[in-house]
Amino acid sequence: MPFTTTVGLLVVVYVSKQTRVVIIDSNEASMCPRIRELIEHRFTVVVRRLKSADYVLTKTGKMKGSIGIERKTVDDLIASVKDGRLWKQVSLLCDTYQYPILLIEGSMYPFTTDPILMGAYVSLILSFTKLKVAHSRDMRGSAAFIKRVATYFGPSGREPPLVKEKYLDPKQVKIAMLTTIQGVGPKRAKALLSELPELFHTKYRGKDMKKKLDKVKGLSRKARETILKVFLEE
Repeated sequence: MPFTTTVGLLVVVYVSKQTRVVIIDSNEASMCPRIRELIEHRFTVVVRRLKSADYVLTKTGKMKGSIGIERKTVDDLIASVKDGRLWKQVSLLCDTYQYPILLIEGSMYPFTTDPILMGAYVSLILSFTKLKVAHSRDMRGSAAFIKRVATYFGPSGREPPLVKEKYLDPKQVKIAMLTTIQGVGPKRAKALLSELPELFHTKYRGKDMKKKLDKVKGLSRKARETILKVFLEE
């Protein structure tokens, strides 16, 4: 079980390596006690004041590397769009957590009938590419979603996968592998394979690799260095 201690205004949460902890913002806990009850049934819950997010899923008790979930009912989402606070909240959410999630609770029908609201929703998704948006039908659905994420992010060490899609086609696998290099997107990955078809061959000694890499347009110096290290180092 975790325990907390207060140092000035800082609340430190101590947890064991085997504990799955859900930190709930104190305002959220008082407004939605039902969600807390549903989560407490399976996970350890710590209630404290959070600067950002309503729920934090953490393995260490620290914000770094954790998941921050901002839960909003559709009515609250509409209000926050109209008064402009939504963008500030989402910006802070993305800056604070490695995995920021906006959980929208309720029917999105009002957004489908109001072009201004739909425009704001689309703008939000396109402006914050790091943000993940999830939907739930009601409070019970929100609790189920949070519990599922907490289970996935638990002490087993599993984290959200880096690659969203998986392939069986060898060429697609090679492209996906190359796109894990910073500065290399799908287009440049295809250009690399076109210029260096022997790149993944185990017997390839890379005599002309550097020259061929220089021919690939838009490839940064750091990306070139990374590719050379990956494929040429013994």
